[in-house]
Amino acid sequence: PSRVIYRYCSDCSASTHKDIYYKRITSVPAQSAFTGHATDFVNLFTDNWMTTPSNVLNTDFKLYSTYDDAINDVNGWTYCNYDDPTVGFPRDCGPNGKIDHQWSKSTTRTWVFEVEGTPRSETNPVGPGGDPHFTTWNNEHFEYHGQCDLALVKDAEFAEGLG
Repeated sequence: PSRVIYRYCSDCSASTHKDIYYKRITSVPAQSAFTGHATDFVNLFTDNWMTTPSNVLNTDFKLYSTYDDAINDVNGWTYCNYDDPTVGFPRDCGPNGKIDHQWSKSTTRTWVFEVEGTPRSETNPVGPGGDPHFTTWNNEHFEYHGQCDLALVKDAEFAEGLG
């Protein structure tokens, strides 16, 4: 897999933020690194989009508007801001500048995150291991017990075959 997380937000008002592709370019931080507002890797996306630990645009991750752009590393987003407690991914990040109020929050909006990869198995330990247990690309284990539905699904007809 290419370490891509896809966010679909049906009620985001900006067309640039309906589909966002987050591509990790450094290792996912260990659970023990989450000591501030963000309590784990999932919480970065759902409620606390922070720079720490290791979450800086074009240093630790890149953002794209299409999956093809993410895979080919072209047309990456150029602006991102962070560090506003209780504001999730992607805060006011945008393709070419700040775009307000398009973030995810566990208690608001209609959004779905999909993690690229194949189902978890003995030969492929990465992925969901039964709600709410996950294993990351660098084999870190974490759990998410939040106030939302977290659905990781695969549907060949979703988003023109991307889901």
